[in-house]
Amino acid sequence: MGPLRELLAVDERRTLEFFVTGLQDVCDGGVDRQELLYNASVLAHYALVSTQSTTDIPAPATLLSVFEQFVLDETVSGDGQMLETAGALFAARGYADVTMDEVAAAVGVTKPLLYNYYGNKEQLFLACMEPAAEALLESVVSAVAAASDAAGALRAGIHAFFAFLDTDAEAWRLLHDETLPAGGEIAKRVRAYRARMEGLVTAAIHSESRAVEPLAVAIFGAAEALGRWWLKTGELTAERTAELLIRTIEPGLRTR
Repeated sequence: MGPLRELLAVDERRTLEFFVTGLQDVCDGGVDRQELLYNASVLAHYALVSTQSTTDIPAPATLLSVFEQFVLDETVSGDGQMLETAGALFAARGYADVTMDEVAAAVGVTKPLLYNYYGNKEQLFLACMEPAAEALLESVVSAVAAASDAAGALRAGIHAFFAFLDTDAEAWRLLHDETLPAGGEIAKRVRAYRARMEGLVTAAIHSESRAVEPLAVAIFGAAEALGRWWLKTGELTAERTAELLIRTIEPGLRTR
């Protein structure tokens, strides 16, 4: 039995106090006490279970090595580098084809460290997807809000949608990944994103007809399908692709 395992076996309170003190030293005074205790307990638990692991991953030698790995290691740069790398993998290959082992290897960290940050693959993907959804929605909302009338709002929204695809195809792919699970939290968040996008289309159409909601769903679905075609072929500019969709749907909207 190594020295760290001996310590954990006989004095769990001392282990917890070590991490509490360490976190207090690196955090400012505004950190919530309960949050600090929770994080300290997570580190203590990791130190304990890692000494009992039957895998080939080497156990930490000291409590300080655990603290340095999870708190002081700046080579990972927390969310930024992990999310950038994971997002690139998810966008390039699709959610279903990416594993946590591959993400950890690409970032240059151990898989336990990756799990410590995000819990599981689903939560890691959501951390990548949410900023992408907010960025696209903000882009479309801003464009629609600046329009002077309903027709202009719809045109502006479609152009903003394709302009975003042109400037950040990686983020767009995260939101429109055809390999995403049909159930669970990811499906729930994707439905919420789609509902907000369809709501923007509904508002832009500006009609009291009961058919406006399914029409909005159809228009958004067409934009999504055309976006996938554009990513595969690149035959038209994003602006011309947006105009293609607008010219297709505008005659029908004028006759309603």
